[in-house]
Order: sequence, then structure tokens, then C-alpha cells
Amino acid sequence: MDNFLIITYQLWSLPKQGKNKWYWAAPGEIKQIFDQLPKATTFAGVVFADLPTDEDLVTLTPVVDAWRVIAWPKVHPQSPTGYRFWRQKLVQTHSPMAPSETVAWLTTHFFGPQEGNKLDVRSFQVNPWYHGKISYQGTVWLTLTADFGPTFRPVGNFVYSLYEYRQLEIWPEFRTTGDVEVQMVVYELTAGENDQAAFQQTYSQVDLQKEIVIPARTPGGQLAVSFAVRGKGSFALGDIHFRWTRRGSGKLLPGGQRIVNPDRGELHWYFNPGNLKPPLNVYFSGYRTREGFEGFYMMKGLHHPFILITDPRLEGGGFYLQSPETEKQICQKIRTILAWLGFSNQEITFAGLSMGTAGALYYGSFFKPHAIVLGKPLMRLGQVAKNERARFNTFATSLDVARLFEDQTGPYPDDEVLTSALDQRLAKRLAQADLTQTKLIVAYMNQDDYDELGFATLVGYLNQQKHFPYLIRRGFEGHHVDQPAAANGWFIH
Repeated sequence: MDNFLIITYQLWSLPKQGKNKWYWAAPGEIKQIFDQLPKATTFAGVVFADLPTDEDLVTLTPVVDAWRVIAWPKVHPQSPTGYRFWRQKLVQTHSPMAPSETVAWLTTHFFGPQEGNKLDVRSFQVNPWYHGKISYQGTVWLTLTADFGPTFRPVGNFVYSLYEYRQLEIWPEFRTTGDVEVQMVVYELTAGENDQAAFQQTYSQVDLQKEIVIPARTPGGQLAVSFAVRGKGSFALGDIHFRWTRRGSGKLLPGGQRIVNPDRGELHWYFNPGNLKPPLNVYFSGYRTREGFEGFYMMKGLHHPFILITDPRLEGGGFYLQSPETEKQICQKIRTILAWLGFSNQEITFAGLSMGTAGALYYGSFFKPHAIVLGKPLMRLGQVAKNERARFNTFATSLDVARLFEDQTGPYPDDEVLTSALDQRLAKRLAQADLTQTKLIVAYMNQDDYDELGFATLVGYLNQQKHFPYLIRRGFEGHHVDQPAAANGWFIH
């Protein structure tokens, strides 16, 4: 259930309390309303149809997040308190809407939670008619190579369907060679009859240059996805991502944005100005099978400005391995936000847990930051993949990470050369970095079975600096996934 608030002198007719709660107040009356509400009440969306008082804005500051406030064009801040609120909450101007339009807009753009998921090539079934070459690069790519003919033919479909609770946006990872062209076909399945399509829509390769938004015609329904191909060459299919759409108001969360790699892989990021005071905290999500930003409430609880970055590729993330062009984009976005806040490099902190340490340390090394905070660091991604032999398939994603790296930088003559090159990626970056003014705060596992020399490797890199950086460390007994509460709790505090 979400709470929404309209601030206006006019009396609005709002829906009766149901799945969502609706509140109306005139400027100057916000505190009276809050005195009657539970203390934990927060708002998923707020509309300023008229200008709130400074007292209203002070009351609203802790109960509504950035990017979740819109104002009609006539409403502008008129005081230092107002200007600060507009900046903290990144208030967006929106053309006026009637009450019924406003209700519909808020519930489709500012609903509370984030939700995203994916299907990978393990659930893609190739059609029986196809007799061409089939190759798998782990679960990174399924590649079909053939002369598919001059007309589009369905080459296969995902055997699992997508749940249609809200309107979805779909983003498939694919690439082609030769003169191959691709179509994606989406079917809405009739409830209880998986062989009957109530709706069907075909999307061309041109359409697929943008995310495909699927209207929620039947909430609770199921969507099936297939692909058709024509031409001669290859069609490589990766993950197909689907998430609740906010219709242009953000990816996953209001204000969320994405970077798209040349191979259609995505990276999502989100900025919250917090209290506008240093430091800027940059947090890289760890391994997540469900797509979304990790650490939102943890970072919000620190009150300072923060950036969340998440990697939705592969089963739980691609360890932030990016092309040089994408690396530059990530760094430039962070620098742009630093400049917007008026902060220096010594007023930024990078942090990550497990997979997130690969992003925090790598990208933090470009900035000479105040601190880099690492929980269960993974320093040698190539060795993590090699250790899968001893882990007995407990972290198979590590093998896909190696294949992803080879896809970006290879090919390599054998797996030994590949994993060595992957290990050297971070080593080369840190050899160029200046961390002498950076505090390293590290929690690690003493018997880490993913990267048994992770902490020792980090210390070796720090020894190569002009002088050894300030280091706070704490080791915990156990393997990589052991003692999550203790290790993560130390990381947070």
C-alpha cells in the first residue's frame, strides 16, 4: 500500500481508501495531518498544486524521497528553505492535471517498490525445425548460425512466461552478424489456457533499439516471448530483462537511470542528494538474482548524498566489467554529481559487498577518494572462476564472468591465459592509481573459498603505493558466504 499527498487550496475529490491511501491538505496544514498519522508514515508521491509553507517543507523532508515530488509550473520556491527542499528532493515540474489524471499518473509513475527480473538462455527452447549450428557461451550467449532464409521464421521461445502484475518494460540482449534481422514476438496468454493467445504483438529490430513497454491488459496475466529471424549469419541471444515500468520517471526507482553497453548490456544507477552535506557515498550492489538497487535504505539511513550502481547482467551481476567507453561514462556521471554538490574528491566514499567490491575498488581508484569500504573483497576474478572446480558448482556465475570478460577483450588461447588476464585487469588499474590519501576499510573472511588470497592480494597492491595507505581491517572465521550478519554489520558501522 502506498501513500500519496496532494497540496492545494482547492478541494480535490480523491479515491476512497483501497490499495493506496490518499491525503489532501492546503498549504500550512501538513503538520496537522501528520499529528494524526502513525510515526512511520512516508509518501510514495507528493504533488504541489500550490506552494507549501516552509513549515510544510520541513515536515515533508524526512517522509518523501528524492524524485518523488512534482510541482505545477506556477509553483516555485520562494525562500532558502524552499530552494533547499527543491534541491534535496529534485522536484520535477509537471504540467497541471485534473484530479483523476493526477491519481492515475501517481500510481503508475511513483508506486513504491522496485521490481525487475530476467530470463537467461537456459530457458530458451530452440524450435525443432532448426538444424543449423548451436553454441553456448555459458549462459552469456546462445548463438544460432545458419542461413535462416528470406522470410522471418520463429527460431525459439522462452519456456517460462513473464508475470503481468504491472505494466512491464522488456529489454532483450542480442546481437547479429551478416544480414540477419530479428523480430521479437510477445503473446499474452489466456488464463488457464497456455496454448491460447489473447493478444500478440511483433516488434522489429528497429523497435528493439528502445525498451519495449507492454500494457498490462490483464493484471495477473502471463506473457510469453519468442524470436523470429531471417537472413544469413548468426543470431546471439543473451538475457531478456523485464521490470515494472515507470513510464519515463525512472528505471526501477523514480530517478533511476541506465547506461547501455555496445552489446546491449545494461548498468543502472540512482542518485539521491540526501542532506547535501559531504561525503558522497557511492555504493555498488552485490550479487542479486532479482534486478534492482541494493542498499537503498542503508545508504539513506546515513543521510548523506549517495549513488547506487547495479549490474543486472548474467545470473546475479557481471562484476562491473565494462568496455572502456562505458567506464568513462560511469566516471563522468560520478564527477558530474560531485560538481553539482560542490564536493572535492576527498569528499567521496566508495563501498561494496562481495561482487560490489569489484566495482567499488576499480572505479574508486580513479578518484583519490576519502575512503573505500569493502566487505568480503574479491580481488582475483579469474581465480574465483578457477576455484569453481573446488566449490562444486556453488558459484557458477564466476565462469560466466570469465566468458563475459573474454567476449569483451578476447579471444584467448586457453582458459589459463583468460583467467590470468582477468586477474590482471584490477592489478593494472591499481598500479596506475594513487591511494595514498585514501582510507581502506575492509572486512574479509579468513577462509574465503571464492578468493582465498583476496585480502592478502589487496595488501600486496597497497604495498606498491608510494606509501602504505591508512588501513582498517577485520577478519571473520568462515567461507565467503558465512557470517553475513557479523561481516555485513561491521561493514555498515
